[in-house]
Amino acid sequence: MAALHAGIAFQSAPGSVALLEGQDAVRAFAEFADADRHGRPGNVFQSRAMLDAAARAAVSAGNPALAVCVFRGDTMRTIWPLRIIRDMGVNVATDLADPINQYSDVLGEPMDGAALTELGERLSAGFKADVLLARRVRADSGLDAGFTECGAVVIDRNAAPFVDLSAHGNFASYLASFSKSTARKIRQRRSRLESDHGALSFEVLQADAARETAQRAVSWKRNWLSAQALSSRVFDGALNEAALIEASAARNAHVSVLRAGARPVAIELGFSCGSHYAAYLGTFDPEFAGYSAGQEQMLRSIDWCFANGFKSYDLLPPDDDYKRHWTRGDTAIGVSDYGLALSHLGSVYLPVRKLARARVQRAIDAMPSHMRQVVWRGGAVAAGAGAAAVVIRLIGMIAE
Repeated sequence: MAALHAGIAFQSAPGSVALLEGQDAVRAFAEFADADRHGRPGNVFQSRAMLDAAARAAVSAGNPALAVCVFRGDTMRTIWPLRIIRDMGVNVATDLADPINQYSDVLGEPMDGAALTELGERLSAGFKADVLLARRVRADSGLDAGFTECGAVVIDRNAAPFVDLSAHGNFASYLASFSKSTARKIRQRRSRLESDHGALSFEVLQADAARETAQRAVSWKRNWLSAQALSSRVFDGALNEAALIEASAARNAHVSVLRAGARPVAIELGFSCGSHYAAYLGTFDPEFAGYSAGQEQMLRSIDWCFANGFKSYDLLPPDDDYKRHWTRGDTAIGVSDYGLALSHLGSVYLPVRKLARARVQRAIDAMPSHMRQVVWRGGAVAAGAGAAAVVIRLIGMIAE
């Protein structure tokens, strides 16, 4: 790992854990992102472009960027980009790119329980943080063991399904894992789409060429959410959405588009890290809803992943039944939401958040499968966290 830049000033004297703020934090990100790092699947959303965009969004929202730096001697070994958000009276330290990113992880070497405990003390003393919150921590991340060691509260457990590309070997073998009736339906839908709207073509865009197409995909998604009377913290038409579009031009971003004739009918935004590909956003032109264009686009994305040497196609949490249809087997990795209380208020916040999250989950589980997909895709589960925050605020008012 690169040694720490000599010009960076510390929020407190360097120890095993130090905190940087603002531009110093952004400069620290540059030391690691898109450079020498372990490259775990949990890092898939932590490109420099994503972190830069998230930092600007955080500052615009009044939440300056922070960089947690862990040292061995005078060399920085680990960095975790964070920000402090004010959530209904509770100061919560969470990922800088939340809610855009879908995994919490550190860049570089893993953090153990002692380092996380020291981090909590620094966040409490320097920034009056009540809680350290990490969402969707993969079991193979650099945070999972550390949070377990320091006795963090497990707010939720789920899983991230993925297509094990290495187990299939090639796309033809993957296709052969579907039933004959499914394969026939795929051919029929493809034939009908081409007959009505022209020959299909598939292209994967990167850099500046990807940004305009990603903007179209985001617009389709936002309009779909609006038609379903759903909201999303990412597709907000504002800061988070702009940051995602900017990140779509990152070196590790891939915007694939399916066209019928000259017209784009389905788009996928994905991110890669080493041999790991994560399908972040799949969407389609609503005028083509009856053609299952999104499924055809997804198949072609998986074919592209085989051709480009990826070993896994990550469908991301939550672990829904419709995703298992694509994995062709019991392939998923556990993910957990962790919370570490840093104050008395934080000690109340976490169990209430956990309870609210569990109740929302039970309500969603009781829904018909098609409605459950709509709710998950729309991000409505965030309402559980909002309900918890309201309760916490009431408790805080009583305590005052």
